[in-house]
Amino acid sequence: MAQALGIPAVVGAGDASRRVSTGDRLLVDGRAGVVLLNPSAEEEEAYAAGLRPRREAPEEGRSPIPRPAVTRDGARVAILANIVNDQELDLLPLSGMDGVGLYRSEQLYFNRRDFPSEEEHYAGYLRLARATRPMAAIIRTLDLGGDRGFPPALRLGQPEEREPNPTLGVRGIRFSLERPDIFKRQLRAILRASAEGDLALMYPMVSSLEEVREAQALLEEAKAELREEGRPFNGAIRQGIMVETPAAALCADRLARHLDFFAVGTNDLTQYTLAVDRSNKGVADRYEPLHPAVLRLLHGVARAARSAGIPAIICGELAGDPKSALYLVGLGFRSLSMALAKAPAVRRAICRSELAQLEELAAAMLECESAREIRALTRGS
Repeated sequence: MAQALGIPAVVGAGDASRRVSTGDRLLVDGRAGVVLLNPSAEEEEAYAAGLRPRREAPEEGRSPIPRPAVTRDGARVAILANIVNDQELDLLPLSGMDGVGLYRSEQLYFNRRDFPSEEEHYAGYLRLARATRPMAAIIRTLDLGGDRGFPPALRLGQPEEREPNPTLGVRGIRFSLERPDIFKRQLRAILRASAEGDLALMYPMVSSLEEVREAQALLEEAKAELREEGRPFNGAIRQGIMVETPAAALCADRLARHLDFFAVGTNDLTQYTLAVDRSNKGVADRYEPLHPAVLRLLHGVARAARSAGIPAIICGELAGDPKSALYLVGLGFRSLSMALAKAPAVRRAICRSELAQLEELAAAMLECESAREIRALTRGS
């Protein structure tokens, strides 16, 4: 949420609450993940000097509507929005975004004690469809569990005990398939709203083709019900998956035959590939998105999507980092989805780059044997 609004934030600060007292002054560096307690005048001035160019320097080619992200040798990259809450939809018209690459539907489940009705789902998705048209918007079906936890509404009728390993438990598509009553309510609402705009849907945390087929079967059931009721919807609504597990990444060529697009969640893909809990500060230094294994999986997904003729979107934090975004373009991705606040810097970085050089750098990165070697290679890029 803080990232989406451009607010500096640091998490995993350990015992900070015991060290900070009322009246203390804090300097929060969200980029470096550092919090300074009662900074000196010199430290404040140093940080202010570092921020001043970002605030005061005129941006090249700045205009009311940002220009498209096109490399100097003519490669177009779609810059899409990650939408956390509906308030962000009001910012879309002047953002210059090319659409919505990730609409988090979980917002409908929080701050309530019951399940959202189909009509409540429909109202939210209808607003999304109307706010984004004629652009496309991709709705991620319910993705809870793991480090996201479950809001009170979804605990109703559920066991009280916590899963021993929630990141490997009932989350994402697994939960939806276990509760088809909840899932179909959401699918019906998305289909109904698709009559008013270019909506697509994607299933999170997929690890097998069987899960895709089961979800698609429920979608067909929802379509049949709406036809009987005489309700309009887009019968050809596009379907995709979040590639977040090594299983999905390694089987991307097979999965692509049954889908209209991929969206890669680099945060979870990195976590599951490296067996590192990204919320555990004890192993935080081992969480490395530029690890050779992660890069090879990303390259494989991009290649599988290209061979199948379907788009592949990056939705994780890597997409919103200007340098990392360039590496992703070099690996073959032409759609990046990020928080609205991240888009201007990424767009400028792409416009200053050349695709040929990015592809050459990506090829060299894929030959590296360690994350340290990759960091050394990219340090001057």
